[in-house]
Amino acid sequence: MYKAPILLTVLQCLIQGSLAGEHEVRLINDLLAKYNAYERPAKNDNDPLKVEFQVTLRSIIDVDEKNQMINTNLWLDYRWNDYKLVWNVSEYGNINEIRLPQKLIWKPDILMYNRYYKINSA
Repeated sequence: MYKAPILLTVLQCLIQGSLAGEHEVRLINDLLAKYNAYERPAKNDNDPLKVEFQVTLRSIIDVDEKNQMINTNLWLDYRWNDYKLVWNVSEYGNINEIRLPQKLIWKPDILMYNRYYKINSA
């Protein structure tokens, strides 16, 4: 008695989900067709690329007062505009944002490392 409406609802969700998926697949294929993840996304080679960098302290794991060391957990957030990764929203089912694996896009060459050294007070 209740199986038919539930089945129709599930089928409708699957059909709508697959249509949205097709738009996203086409969008990703179009964006990455000629994209090179090793190429800095600047229109002119001499133009600087503004990269915003934010560090958020998530937690303090350990504090060693004697050695003046602190062990932390940080969240790093990078933001920049990649002019090659833009599209007309109306051509792709009104998708206005997508998430891509890091290995597929250009990333700034930023290295964070911890450094501990002694300061001589002589």
